[in-house]
Amino acid sequence: MERTKLSTAIAGAFLSTSVAVGGVAYGADNTKRAPSATERAPSGEARSDRQASQQQGDRFWASDLVGKNVALSGGKDGEIKDVIVDARTGQVRLVVTQIDTDQGKDRLYAVPARMFQVSQGSKLMLNVDQNWLAQRKSWTEDKWPSLTDRGYWDETADGEHAHRLSKLVGQDVHNAQGEQVGEIQDVVVNLKSQNVDFVLLGHDPGLTKAEKDYAIPLASLRIPTATADGGEMKERIVLNMSDDKLKSMKPLENADKKRINDPEFMSRFQTQ
Repeated sequence: MERTKLSTAIAGAFLSTSVAVGGVAYGADNTKRAPSATERAPSGEARSDRQASQQQGDRFWASDLVGKNVALSGGKDGEIKDVIVDARTGQVRLVVTQIDTDQGKDRLYAVPARMFQVSQGSKLMLNVDQNWLAQRKSWTEDKWPSLTDRGYWDETADGEHAHRLSKLVGQDVHNAQGEQVGEIQDVVVNLKSQNVDFVLLGHDPGLTKAEKDYAIPLASLRIPTATADGGEMKERIVLNMSDDKLKSMKPLENADKKRINDPEFMSRFQTQ
């Protein structure tokens, strides 16, 4: 979707925050789901600007999670490669994390979102031991498994409705008549509740009007089932919301995008 230089600059200005955590160790019994993410990711400087002004908490922009370092037990670092969500329920199922293990370097693991903890400064930590990892199937960045292959993913997850957030961000959105109405700009992920709080839709009202950003529920989008390899969309994403309903909502301003951890601000989306 073509966008003006102004809208592109605005979009780039807010896509950022950093992650890392202080945490709980999990043993072998585990007790106690378009352009690439790299191409769409904001610059390090932009991330720092938004992180510095954003309130601390459990919510993160998906663009800030993908590609970010995570503190691991033993003083090691890992990197978040993607977030897997169920498009029907909005549940954040798994966080794909790159971890060096005894089995090899740069291995990717599907880690349940509940195993991440947010500490002061909105940093994330993931404490997993080698025994837990040894019981999980892993893969490399160039060989992603099918989202329907339960050997790699949560056995309770519905693979047909699982999606990689890095693949959803940047996708065009159409109305029921097949007209393009906007683009998925980003997604707010709540690691505490393990849910998607809202999707940031960049609405294109036409050539003579400026694009506006709206926070819409994930449930308002009809997202086709995932392709076998979790690749690009083969069908259109459809907005199940009338144009009048969308325009009746208050657009998100640049400053609003830094307030995703402000309870008073976020309460306005709970009734949508």
